[in-house]
Amino acid sequence: MNRLIALASALALVILSAGTVLGHTGSVTAAQDCAGYTVTVTLNPDVSADATFAVTIGDTQIGSGTGPGPATYTYTGKPTTGTVTLTITSGNEVETYTADLPAPGDCPTPTPTPTPTPTSTPVAVCGIEGGTGPGLCGTPPVTSTSVGIPAAPDNSGSLVAIGLLSVAGLIATLTYLKRRES
Repeated sequence: MNRLIALASALALVILSAGTVLGHTGSVTAAQDCAGYTVTVTLNPDVSADATFAVTIGDTQIGSGTGPGPATYTYTGKPTTGTVTLTITSGNEVETYTADLPAPGDCPTPTPTPTPTPTSTPVAVCGIEGGTGPGLCGTPPVTSTSVGIPAAPDNSGSLVAIGLLSVAGLIATLTYLKRRES
C-alpha cells in the first residue's frame, strides 16, 4: 500500500511538473498607423539576467537585449507588414511569442511639392542693333534691345546683369565710334 501511495504521489508530481513553465516569459504587441509601426515588448519578472531576447518582423531583426525582467521596450519604424516575433533564450530554454502587425488603414498619398520655374527679368542693353527705344548710353540716342537674365532669389543675378551691361556697353560704344568714323 505504501508503494502504491508513493507511486501515485510520484505520478502526480510528474503530471504537475509537466504543466509548469520553467520561466522567462514575456509578451509582444504590435500596432500601426500611416506614420509607421510601434512594437512593445515586455519581459516578465521571471526573465533572468543571463537571458537574451530578439525581436523580429519577418526575417528582419528590429531589436535585441538581455534580461532581467521586468522590463518594457518599444520599437518604431516605417510602415510594414508581417509577424512580430519575440524570442527569449536562456541556456537551452527558448520561449517564443508572436503578434501580427496589421496593415495601416487608408493613408493619404503625399502630394509632391512643385519645383518653382525660374523666371527671366528683361534688362535694357544699349548699343545693340535691332533694338528699339530711346538711347540709354547718352547722346546721341542709340537703339537698345532687351536680354533675358534669370532672376535669382538672393540677387546673385545682379552681378551677371552688371557684367552683361558692361560688355554690352563696351560693344555699343565701339559700334557707335565705328559708325562715327564712317
